[in-house]
Amino acid sequence: MLQLQLKGCVGCLETERMGLLQLKSYLKNGFEVEEESMMKSWSHDDPSSDCCLWKRVKCSDSIGGHVVHLSLDELSYPPTMS
Repeated sequence: MLQLQLKGCVGCLETERMGLLQLKSYLKNGFEVEEESMMKSWSHDDPSSDCCLWKRVKCSDSIGGHVVHLSLDELSYPPTMS
């Protein structure tokens, strides 16, 4: 009998997913971010959401891929003051 076991999980690491959600919150509060076009897929609502599949996020190709690139080119700079 052959048994295969994969260690880790496919998709982003939970700590990196939570970090991206914290970044989203920060950016929404300090910059003019159009959430609908830029970060709508970055969702708190689904804890199993794979951040490697989110718009503007690229992960490594390995199992348990780390976030290796963010595309944040549509931010309005300087940050708005509230």
